[in-house]
Amino acid sequence: MDKKWIKFSSDDYRECEDYDETTAVESECDSEPVMKRKPKKKVMSDFIMDSAEDNSSIKMQKKLPVAAPVMPPKPPQKISSKKNQDQSSLQSSRSYDRPCSRLSVESTPTLPSLSKRKQHQSSTDSFPMTEERFQRRVLYLLVEIRDLLKSPVTTASNTEDVDLVTIDSEEGFEALDRRLENRDFKASFKFLLQKIGGTDGTDHMKKAMLRTMTNSYMAGLNMKGKRGKKAFGSSQLYLLIKETVLTSHTQYTESKFNEDLAKFLKYAPERVGGGGRRRRD
Repeated sequence: MDKKWIKFSSDDYRECEDYDETTAVESECDSEPVMKRKPKKKVMSDFIMDSAEDNSSIKMQKKLPVAAPVMPPKPPQKISSKKNQDQSSLQSSRSYDRPCSRLSVESTPTLPSLSKRKQHQSSTDSFPMTEERFQRRVLYLLVEIRDLLKSPVTTASNTEDVDLVTIDSEEGFEALDRRLENRDFKASFKFLLQKIGGTDGTDHMKKAMLRTMTNSYMAGLNMKGKRGKKAFGSSQLYLLIKETVLTSHTQYTESKFNEDLAKFLKYAPERVGGGGRRRRD
């Protein structure tokens, strides 16, 4: 609504200040409530509402064609006559092949020991196996390897020339000590000492000493050569007997071996053929 302006004029300044004139039109305009300004919402062109997305997905589903179910192919029809012919030909071929197969089986008989060995190998070496069984198998193989390493690599022809001669003199002892410096003779002699064996390390040592020396000769020996006796601890025979016994008995220590050997030499005069004690040791 356009406002209409009316101009009043007066020469008196106070009259102009006190004058107040309103019209009904102005009061009506003043009485109207002023509406609040609503901000406009910006609508982005790329923004899609949820409802629009749902509508578009529904439309796409309607447009997509529904695939028809795939049916499996029909099996071919069986021909009974052809099958009977094939069976008869197969039986005739088998009847001709049977004698040949029997002959081949009979010509190659299986050894019982070989079959047992195969069964044993298949039962022990079957994989996969449990961890406990694997550990047992490894330990068993390690023990076999250790036993093979213990046994000297000597042939029968090498050991035939070597014999265990019981020493009874100084000349025989020195001759044997010189021969033990030869590697082949030493290996053969060690093999013979290992074959003596014993219940334990001490028993093996005593048997080896009695097979190589007499009690009368051992009566003049001790470990360090004191009191006018010959030192046995520095000889090649001592080293070989110690090596043989300690290799055969792993629990037997070197200190225990030396202790038992010293006692065995000390009481040599009191054994049969030792000659008795001439003086107090």
